[in-house]
Order: sequence, then C-alpha cells, then structure tokens
Amino acid sequence: MAFTVKAARYGIGTGPEESVDVTRAVQKVATKKGLAIARVDNTALGVGPIFPGLRKRLYVSYKNGGVASTASALERKSLKIGKS
Repeated sequence: MAFTVKAARYGIGTGPEESVDVTRAVQKVATKKGLAIARVDNTALGVGPIFPGLRKRLYVSYKNGGVASTASALERKSLKIGKS
C-alpha cells in the first residue's frame, strides 16, 4: 500500500479558527513513498500571511502501508515522513 495524505492543517492549533486547510498543497508534494518538505512556511504551503507574529505548526494525517498516523512540524523546520 502506498503513502497517502488524508488531511493537513497549518496554524497555531488544529481548530478551524486556529488553522487553514493545506491538504491539497501537501498532497501535491507527497509521493507514493512519503513526504518531504524542506522548510515548512507560508510560501511552501501556498498560504498568505496568516497569524502574523505567532509560531505556526503543520499537522498532517496520513496512511502509510495501510496504517493511519499523524505528524507535525514547526514553522521553519523540515518534515520528512516515509522514504519520499
């Protein structure tokens, strides 16, 4: 079974008032083997200036080999899941 991104949110929390849906942007960079984002930031995720001055985090729900899991990375850090 391949790696698939189910959902991704980016912001100061996971709620709708605290984050934006970036699922499509993350799915575009994912491969069948995994996901690698060199630097998590507004530009990499295709969002404008959201929550200025606050440290944001990317939250990703995914399946890898049929096993559901989650991962997260702070803004300006990298995120690697699987073998991408």
